[in-house]
Parts: sequence; structure tokens; C-alpha cells
Amino acid sequence: MDASQLDSPPWWVTAIILLVFYAGCNYVCNSTAGSSGPKEAVVDEIDAFVASQTFITKQLKAPSTAKFARSWSDGVHIEEIGDRWVVRAYVDAQNSFGAMIRTHYRCEMEYLGEKRWRSHGCSSVN
Repeated sequence: MDASQLDSPPWWVTAIILLVFYAGCNYVCNSTAGSSGPKEAVVDEIDAFVASQTFITKQLKAPSTAKFARSWSDGVHIEEIGDRWVVRAYVDAQNSFGAMIRTHYRCEMEYLGEKRWRSHGCSSVN
């Protein structure tokens, strides 16, 4: 072996270092390009549906018994109107007497950003 073989790392070590460097540069460039701060998550009908459940749960007599409809269930309608979402769905929960009752509800929701929602009215429509 001559001295030049002892001083240089194997080819695969150089390849790994270059790959890590490239991935790091790519991550930094893509995460900071054109943004002035953290990116806001895209809000969709499922987010509005889940947020409406939070507001409805607060109105129930026995919130721990609540069984909400699935977003794909019959009788569930979610639509975006301007900057608000209107959720029409139902929940099965116990009433004051312990009987399971299905309550249909309508919530008008507004996304405020940073995972915060405002209700512009949640009411039962039975």
C-alpha cells in the first residue's frame, strides 16, 4: 500500500457524506423558501366535523356516553360556505334519565387559525 491509499476514505464514505449534505441542503432550501413563518395546515371538512363534536359534547348531559356519527355516515353533511363550515350530523348520548337518544345537530364553524375554531351556533334540529 502506498501513502495515498491510507489517506483517502473509501468511495462509499464519500458518497454517504455527499448524500447527507445534499439532503440537508434540500430540506433547508424547501422549508424556508418563500415563507415568512410556519405554514398553516390545510383545513378540510373532517377538521370542521371534529371541531363541531367538541362544541356539541359541551352541551350534552352525559358527554362520556356520546357516540358520534362517522363523517361518511348517512345523515352527515358537511359543506364549506365562504370562510365557514356548516356541519349537519348526529350524536347518540344518554339523556338525564339514562336513555340513549339520537340528537341531530347543526353547527356553523369558523377556522381561526392555529388549530382554533369558533362556533357560530350549534343547535339540535330534532
